[in-house]
Amino acid sequence: MPKFEAKLADGTLVFVPDVEVAQDKSEYVFHPAHGMLHFMVEGLEGFIGWAKPELLGFDSVLDWMKHNRYVIKCTCMACCRFREHEGLP
Repeated sequence: MPKFEAKLADGTLVFVPDVEVAQDKSEYVFHPAHGMLHFMVEGLEGFIGWAKPELLGFDSVLDWMKHNRYVIKCTCMACCRFREHEGLP
């Protein structure tokens, strides 16, 4: 199964299988991807794929982040400006 390198919103680089996750399960952890277009999905044994924000009932990753008061830990200039512009912590 092909994997790709993804950067999470906290700046961490991970390898994720190129599989779209189509259902939400209680054991899944959703990590916003750098760029805020998709989530990288972590299961019990590591990253299992990616998911669209609609899976969680949101129009965008940004809407999900605002709703959950998500803290962006990445310190690159683009993320710092984005955090300031969107009023995120």
